[in-house]
Amino acid sequence: MARDLGRVVSGLLHHRLIDTKSRIVFGEQILFQCHAVMIGGRRVWALAAEKNPDPVELWVAIGDLLNAAANLSKIFWPAVRNGKRFEAENRTRQERGATLQATYGMSPDSPLALRSMRDNLEHFDERIDKWRRESGGGWIDLHVTRGPAIALPNRLDVARTINLDTMEITFWGVPFDLNGIVAEAKRLNAISRTVQPRGPQWPDNRD
Repeated sequence: MARDLGRVVSGLLHHRLIDTKSRIVFGEQILFQCHAVMIGGRRVWALAAEKNPDPVELWVAIGDLLNAAANLSKIFWPAVRNGKRFEAENRTRQERGATLQATYGMSPDSPLALRSMRDNLEHFDERIDKWRRESGGGWIDLHVTRGPAIALPNRLDVARTINLDTMEITFWGVPFDLNGIVAEAKRLNAISRTVQPRGPQWPDNRD
């Protein structure tokens, strides 16, 4: 916690890079998306506790959680657009991202920093096109399992699978730890209340 507070103090020195109104608006969005992740996590964990959870309902809840996590990722690590005409815009976005990373104590190894999670969500149709071109013909999706990890086939053949004992998901062959994502959202939620000048004060009963 001391390290987090140190990062927050460091971040406050960078506030000049974005105006106060923008900080307030981004702060409100960060707080909202944190709650969306926590609410999604509560739904996922409740379904995981069932003996035979409905895989569609479970993956809808996981999708909601991951979409909110991806939105947080975009705020802290903005995408860069190609082309010289976007240089000024990219520079502004990168400065904003760096300022918010410092303000909220984000580290490069944050589970929210994984761009592959964002890309898999945003380009799901392209992943299917890639599977059609390169797969051997297998297809696994909305898979739910428990127990020891098993060797998976060609990563292109695995769209979505989750181990309910470890809460690790594999999304187009890339593993993600739901525990880590939810824990990071809770950390951000706590820090938001110390750095946000004003905004919604939602109760902390989302976990």
